[in-house]
Amino acid sequence: MPALAANTFGAVGTKTASDTSPARRDRTEQAGQIVAVTGACGGAGASCMAAGIAYGLQRETGRAVLLDCDVAGAGLDVLLGIEDQSGARWGHMTAAIGEVDGHGVLASLPVWRAVPVLSMSRQAPVAPSNEVVLDVCSALLRAGCSIVLDLPRIGAWTAGMRALALGADHLLCVTPATVQGAAGATALIGAVVAGGGSGGDHDSGSYGSGGYGSGGTARWATLAPSAMSLLVREPSPGRITAEDLAQLTGCPIAGLVHRDRSMAGAIERGEGPVVKRGARHSRLGRLSLTLARSLAGGGAGAGAAAGTMTASIAGTVTAAGRAGLAVNSHDR
Repeated sequence: MPALAANTFGAVGTKTASDTSPARRDRTEQAGQIVAVTGACGGAGASCMAAGIAYGLQRETGRAVLLDCDVAGAGLDVLLGIEDQSGARWGHMTAAIGEVDGHGVLASLPVWRAVPVLSMSRQAPVAPSNEVVLDVCSALLRAGCSIVLDLPRIGAWTAGMRALALGADHLLCVTPATVQGAAGATALIGAVVAGGGSGGDHDSGSYGSGGYGSGGTARWATLAPSAMSLLVREPSPGRITAEDLAQLTGCPIAGLVHRDRSMAGAIERGEGPVVKRGARHSRLGRLSLTLARSLAGGGAGAGAAAGTMTASIAGTVTAAGRAGLAVNSHDR
């Protein structure tokens, strides 16, 4: 990534006059929502799905941002083909604590298909502090953005990421129709219900110092069971079906995911996940837009309404048939 001026983000972590303006208060009242996406096991395609959902939400609302939460990954910007774009990564956010300017953060980020992306850096793969993660996310929510989290598997969650996942309005688990996928999804659901597992960081108490970070810790409290749903990758190499996974986990099916053999080539060419081919949306694009339209009907604190969202999508899947909404995705 090109070098950034030392003072480029100097004001990100400070409170500005606009933070308390009537316009800013209006934006706060129209806070966005959190959509967490994770994989039940390795190679599920969660990163591509998270990117697709962020694309769909941006198309539907104009207020989406995609956050990379996988410290050990190569950087979400590499997957999306924007690694050479200038702009902030998590490593530039070390001073973003307290009353963070969400609009300033958005303006500093590289963009993929109109979606601002806050990525880890492959050159400095260091986890941001819990305070930075939660204060930056709080600022983005206050700015009216819906946040799509690309989460690693639960064992790699830091305390801050765990708090975000448990405070999400929707948690989508990309689950292959395999024994490994079934086991991983069951473990994830059990850990989330139990409070998110131990994660990679055992900090306790208040996560963060600004807005939702500390003054609104209830925002990060617990995830409603109705907020969890599965995105099932098919076809199954064996005999496990989406219905089997739904029965096993107790979670509804939000959509069906199929691999697109052209995806790897598109990513190698720096195009990122294929959401459009020419003027037409791909299957990934179509499913992402379907999900986004249902998600956009909620808002911050809308986790309890997620059951309606997934029921609506399930109805669409039934009406259109499995092939109609099968989405092309690629291994994470």
